[in-house]
Amino acid sequence: MRLYLEQLPSNTPIVLAGDHTGWPRPEAKRLRERTHEHQANSSGSLGPVSLGQGYSTLAWISEESGS
Repeated sequence: MRLYLEQLPSNTPIVLAGDHTGWPRPEAKRLRERTHEHQANSSGSLGPVSLGQGYSTLAWISEESGS
């Protein structure tokens, strides 16, 4: 986090991009942080919400390089 704070500009708006992916793991009996994860394009038998693991990414998009 310190690396981000050192690179963020203080005089322009900050653009952040976020992504979240849910991995269904309904059979994982010992996965401690298993949560309810939504799958927008679910085509399987699990339905749109299943138990699993969520992974998130947050990135700063600098204006010089774009997205």
